[in-house]
Amino acid sequence: GTEIALACDIRICDEDSKIGAPEVALGLIPAWGGCVRAARIVGLGRALEMNLTGAQLTAKESLEYGLVSKVVAPSDLESEAIKYAMKFGQNAPIALKLAKQATHMAFETTYEKNFEFQVQASVECFKTKDLGEGIAALFEKRQAKFKGE
Repeated sequence: GTEIALACDIRICDEDSKIGAPEVALGLIPAWGGCVRAARIVGLGRALEMNLTGAQLTAKESLEYGLVSKVVAPSDLESEAIKYAMKFGQNAPIALKLAKQATHMAFETTYEKNFEFQVQASVECFKTKDLGEGIAALFEKRQAKFKGE
């Protein structure tokens, strides 16, 4: 479960959650991206602690580590996840995709190449109808209706 969660853009857990990487206690490693993703998300020291001890973190510890973005009551977990999905769905899809790519590139390339990508991505956004819709909606004080164009 942890490796699947690490592959997610946003991680929310409930107060009763236990999160860890127990693979070493089984004679394995978190080989489906868990080692790399954990280090990128929580830093090398904490990732090593997680991956070498196999210890389980509480929801509070997971929040402190930056492993999750939010901790909610068990009864609120699904509605909180839906809120995030709705928020993503309200944003301009092309800009959302490019922002995600640029953010992930922070760990995959040099600062200069990332900055160059961001400039190119901004130019792409300026070419979209969605930008015009977003600006119009701002001035008209209404929710934008993006179409991914």
